[in-house]
Amino acid sequence: MLVSAQMPNFTGGVKNMQATDLRSVRFQYEPGARSYWHVHDGIQVLMIEKGRGRYQMQGKPVQEMLPNQPVFFPPGVPHWHGAAPDEGLTWISTSIGGVKWMQEVTEKEYKAGK
Repeated sequence: MLVSAQMPNFTGGVKNMQATDLRSVRFQYEPGARSYWHVHDGIQVLMIEKGRGRYQMQGKPVQEMLPNQPVFFPPGVPHWHGAAPDEGLTWISTSIGGVKWMQEVTEKEYKAGK
């Protein structure tokens, strides 16, 4: 049970936590731009503002990203993400903890299944 002082505008026990390990950034990708493969220590959530993109978690097929459809990446799962080949992308990324960068995403990986 959460024990804390009552906060205004909330019902029940709610605690404002420190967010020193929380990172939130906003990116704009040109068509075809993408990250390298990487792993986050904690969860990552991508909120797509505009455009169209794609992503892949290791061992799974390439998926499309669209506005108003958040994408969740679990901790410790290698993945990449980026814009569609023919359309740019703007998004907000929020993640917890650090990131470990890996190898570049090849053209074959990027275009797989699409």
